[in-house]
Amino acid sequence: MRLRECISATHYFAQDAIPQLLDKMNSSSPVVKIDTLQTLTACVTNYGPQTIDLYAVSMWDTIRFEILNANDEDVSNRGLELLQAITKSLSFGLREAASNTPLGKFLKVITDACVKELKDTEGKSAKPAGRILAECASVSYPANRFLIERTMPVLILLFRETNSVNKRTAILEILNGLLDSTKSILAEKEAEGNPLLALTDDLFDVYSKGFLGSTSQ
Repeated sequence: MRLRECISATHYFAQDAIPQLLDKMNSSSPVVKIDTLQTLTACVTNYGPQTIDLYAVSMWDTIRFEILNANDEDVSNRGLELLQAITKSLSFGLREAASNTPLGKFLKVITDACVKELKDTEGKSAKPAGRILAECASVSYPANRFLIERTMPVLILLFRETNSVNKRTAILEILNGLLDSTKSILAEKEAEGNPLLALTDDLFDVYSKGFLGSTSQ
């Protein structure tokens, strides 16, 4: 704990600390991975957005396998906490996650990877991918709007393209996570504009069919 506090104390340590911490994620020990992820989260929390922007995608590339494969729940949860910390740091001072901002660039990388997994709705990584999107969307209004606008239409289309009850159920669970994230953001931040308004009719159609158990298009 004391060592973690020292490492995360100042962004001047980032150049040495973050690459070495990412190397430690190659360990086969869940205990080592959890300790490393907690230290990375502390660093992200304290180093500031300008520094974190330099390492955000590298951190995602390193931990994405741990989360998407979910072989160890504790490791996966710590990985999600790290992604939330990165999203929060890069959201600082922003009203929107424009594509040319560090937050927009980071979320685009995550969105592209997760949407690819979501297209295999019954695959092992689909549910963790949905959780990644929901957790990041719960951090800030700009992150929420970015993710909602880019993932909700995909999920709605996937729902409409399948008649499988299992697939539709899986999609609804992911949609529920994103809706819960949006609800918490709008309630806590009192943000201007609801990113779901443009999708109201589509969501009503999806949930009506889901609740009725209809297989009609």
